Parts: sequence; structure tokens; C-alpha cells
Amino acid sequence: MQALMVDALGSAKGTRLLTRDVVGCGPRWVCGILERAGVGCRIQLCEDFLGSKAGDRTLDLLLVSAMTMDLPALRKIGRKARRITPACLTIVGGPVCGSPRRVLAASGFDLAVSGEGEDALGSILAGKDRNQIPGLSYRQGDRVVVNPPAHRLDEERYNQF
Repeated sequence: MQALMVDALGSAKGTRLLTRDVVGCGPRWVCGILERAGVGCRIQLCEDFLGSKAGDRTLDLLLVSAMTMDLPALRKIGRKARRITPACLTIVGGPVCGSPRRVLAASGFDLAVSGEGEDALGSILAGKDRNQIPGLSYRQGDRVVVNPPAHRLDEERYNQF
């Protein structure tokens, strides 16, 4: 399985104006979890993903970390992802997921993870039923299902990652 983590944090409409050389902690953390699970993962900045002429058509999983201000960039990422890898599972996380219905409707992504996503990501990779994953929201036909929130990780669980 191959995954791409797109760091859209602070990208607004698709180009990060500040801290262009910094990748956020969340995207790096998510890639570490994926790699620990045996999933190959690389990180790409939003503008690099959007600016590339071609795309990686072999992706199985596309993840994006974004803030609320990055919704325009997230829409662009979603459109490009559907064009180059229509069968790829798309997941968005980060502060933008405070409004999961809005995010999924606007972006076209398959899943949104609200709150701490470590356990949700593990459950998704394990193939657990979507309706049983706390903090997960997903499209089901015409509607968006929002599961109950995930519990905050305690220090012991957090340190397992």
C-alpha cells in the first residue's frame, strides 16, 4: 500500500505564504503511524502536489492535513485527486475537520477525522466498520455520517505512537 500525505496547513488557496520550508508535526506524525503499520508514505507540500503536471496514479491512500482557512486549497486537492487517482481513498484531518459535514461536502474527500486521529487511522487501516470509528465522518450516499467524537488519548496511549 502506498500513501501520500499532503501538508496543506497554512496554504489558504493553494500556496503557503509563510514557513514554506516547514512540514507540520501532524503530517509527520501521521506518516510515522502509517510507516509503522507497513504502509509506504511520503509527504508533499500542497503547492507541490497542485503544481505537479502528473500525479502518482499508484496511490492507495491520500491524506491531507488542513486548517479552516485552507478549505479552498482542500477543494483543489480533492478535484486533482479524483482526476488522477479516482479509486484512491482520500482522508482529511486537522483543524478543518471541526465542521466535517462542510469539509466533506466542499472537498469531495471520502473521510474526515476529527480530533486525535491516531486510533481512527489504525482502525481505518484495519478495515473496521466506519460507523464504529470514533471521530470519523464519512459520506454515505447523499448524506454525511458523523460518528461520536474520539476520546482524548491519555499519556500512556499517546506514548505508544
